[in-house]
Amino acid sequence: YLVDTLAGDPEVLQADAEIYYENLFKKSSSTHDVFSIPGGEEVVKLEDSCVCFVPLYRNNPTCKVLLLTDPKDKETVLAVYLNQRWWPVEDVVKTADPSRDGLVSVQTFGERIVLFVLNYIIFGILEGSSANDAFFLPHSATECAKILWRNGEAVAFYSVKMKGTVILETRFHWFLI
Repeated sequence: YLVDTLAGDPEVLQADAEIYYENLFKKSSSTHDVFSIPGGEEVVKLEDSCVCFVPLYRNNPTCKVLLLTDPKDKETVLAVYLNQRWWPVEDVVKTADPSRDGLVSVQTFGERIVLFVLNYIIFGILEGSSANDAFFLPHSATECAKILWRNGEAVAFYSVKMKGTVILETRFHWFLI
């Protein structure tokens, strides 16, 4: 799984994703890459309208991750591009490492990706309601967080925010803890 194998410099991984993104749309229109949705026979054609970069960290908008969204529902993220391949969201939150059990501190870049997927994609987009515009902000790069692992899968997380931490800054308001 991604969290078990992801190694290397995050900047190099992002540069690789940027090169992939550029090359993806240079191909002729008859040779589009596709992503096979796990557990089904459906495939998604990789098109500009469903592939996008989003910030990985709240406090560093230059560090981004490449996402594939469902062409029929732009709020549904299907996969994350890292290590020269697309990883289904369901696989990003899995591990084969038996030592990942219970609450585990986020320490590696791979664990930061799992935290991002749990926070921003699963709890933020999939469970958010567009009716009330609820969303979850990505964590900062240095924020202390733990992931709850159960039976080889990340099922929850929590993060610690220090008193006085700015959690949302808008033009007119600062929200502090």
